[in-house]
Amino acid sequence: ALTYEISETNAFTGFSTLTAGFTPATGIINLADPYFTSSTAPKDFWLRISYTNASNCSATTSARRFRINPIPQPNFTGLNAFYCEGSATDVLTMTNGISEPFNYSPFVSSFIVRDASNNFLFTITANAFNQFQANFNSLTSGNYTVTARYRSLSTGCVAESAPQPFEIRPLPTLTFTGLQPQYCSNVASTLLQGQSGGIDVFTGTFEVSRTFPTASGWEVLTGNRFSPQQPLPSQPPVQYSFDTGYEIRFTYTN
Repeated sequence: ALTYEISETNAFTGFSTLTAGFTPATGIINLADPYFTSSTAPKDFWLRISYTNASNCSATTSARRFRINPIPQPNFTGLNAFYCEGSATDVLTMTNGISEPFNYSPFVSSFIVRDASNNFLFTITANAFNQFQANFNSLTSGNYTVTARYRSLSTGCVAESAPQPFEIRPLPTLTFTGLQPQYCSNVASTLLQGQSGGIDVFTGTFEVSRTFPTASGWEVLTGNRFSPQQPLPSQPPVQYSFDTGYEIRFTYTN
């Protein structure tokens, strides 16, 4: 009968009958069994085989050493579930999951961006400050994934994390109505109406600033009303002796 014995100590001591990941009928050892892969550092094992024949005589082979190198377990944080078009940047943080110092070389650590069909788009590598600065502003609206990839410098083993999904959302198409190109100074106020995609919306912010003869900062309009008699809410009503110019902008979050 054959007996397979394994040791985690050395070639001479610490042996016990091999059971983990082993199929006696075939003699196949599953080296992916957690018994072999639970360490986060390279780990040595020694295997020997004993045989007892029909005469009850036994012999044992010399122990053979083999090493199991851990697969990196990259993981990362910092990715949002969605971004708006044109403002899709973030800083990602990766860990390697093994007992060797993290290395920021592009050959070792990187992020892979793929589209919804799992097509490769581009990689993200660390900058001079060892930061993974993600810039998704080249992406149009849709669904994407990011995967962390890490290569162990000591063993050469490579692994990827599970992909994390994110979405790029389109910006609303904004306009507003109610503003005339010019007013007489005795007009009390006019109501402005914001629109997103041609549909009236009832949230958002209107702001006004003076453009000439002297520029001013932006001020919020109360109640979405613009008053030619008092264009800047923080200033008293004006007595016009010359033309003045203003501009209005509308901000809306969908």
